[in-house]
Amino acid sequence: SKLNLVKIKILGGEPSIDPGVWEFIDVASNLKKKPTLKITTNGTSLNPNFTSLLSRFDKLEVTFSVDAVGDTYDYIRTNGRWKNTEKNILNFMKTSECKISFNVVLTPFNVFSLNPLIDWFHDLWFSGYQFNVNFDDSDDATTGLSAVLPEHIEDALNGLNMKKVRDTGALELVKILESAVFNEAAHRSFKRFAATLDRVRETRITDLDDRF
Repeated sequence: SKLNLVKIKILGGEPSIDPGVWEFIDVASNLKKKPTLKITTNGTSLNPNFTSLLSRFDKLEVTFSVDAVGDTYDYIRTNGRWKNTEKNILNFMKTSECKISFNVVLTPFNVFSLNPLIDWFHDLWFSGYQFNVNFDDSDDATTGLSAVLPEHIEDALNGLNMKKVRDTGALELVKILESAVFNEAAHRSFKRFAATLDRVRETRITDLDDRF
């Protein structure tokens, strides 16, 4: 208790399933002067015990990593199911008054599924929830936007519902898509990577969109 922490930032792996993170949060929550806790989670394993730990902090900021919804989410997460993750996130948002953000990493996997994600954010916003949405290009050459064919980037841009994009403050998404620079080597690498994933997981990326 001689610690004088001002802010704690916890990223992943997934902190909600790490016993060491639970123990650390428990210790930090018992400090005489509680720090601000900033935590990033994918929302798949939020449970009452973990959220109860988080609720001990007067200043809490939670960022949910959500790159897609529906079938695309299930494909990207493999063992995760959007139905369950959405339930976890909504339950948390209904019961918490903390600052909430969403972080979306743009990849070839979700570039064809941006409108359903924007629709979901839009519905949340107009249901009275308050949050910020941040978009980033993947920092992995194999799964970054440089691996996406220019015509598919164009399809993604033209397919966006711009009213909903503006309503949800997601114009950053447009800028990132517009700045994507195609790289043939990255494209080939992504195709090999996706094919390997499908063999291992017994999935088919073409089930998401035949443009794959």
